[in-house]
Amino acid sequence: WPDERWTVMQNHEGRYSVWPADRTPPAGWLVAGRTGTRQESLEEIARLWTDQRPLALTHFLGALAWSERAFPFFSPKRLR
Repeated sequence: WPDERWTVMQNHEGRYSVWPADRTPPAGWLVAGRTGTRQESLEEIARLWTDQRPLALTHFLGALAWSERAFPFFSPKRLR
């Protein structure tokens, strides 16, 4: 691997991976960062991917927090 080039990829759920730069990305994955050595690409992922939760969960939790602020009477905490 020392001479191979790798590209940082991201899918629709916000998950990251490395992919050989000379190959077509797999379906559902987009170029999301630099191309470099495997180690450089993995370091880029560590810098970018600070929240390991799937994007759908992050959006759900954000919507839940908003609904609790907007409609405090219907908060699940109050209904227990």
